[in-house]
Amino acid sequence: MALRYRCPVIPGYVMRLGPARLRVVVEAPLTLPDTGNKQEDTRLLTQAINDRLESWIRQKPQSWLWLHRRWPKSCYRA
Repeated sequence: MALRYRCPVIPGYVMRLGPARLRVVVEAPLTLPDTGNKQEDTRLLTQAINDRLESWIRQKPQSWLWLHRRWPKSCYRA
């Protein structure tokens, strides 16, 4: 939808500061790709979102927990 309507994608997360204390962190909007190729723009934006998520997790991995399979089973095969 962001690519179709050229809406900003604003990344954010909640940081735990202590018991019952949280901080909402909102970052600058991601740059929307505009290559002229819808599929490539989708791929680039998806990669940018996942790169941002990865950077947050690497900063403080103990704060993150997935309760569902994020990736399809085929990604787990060696």
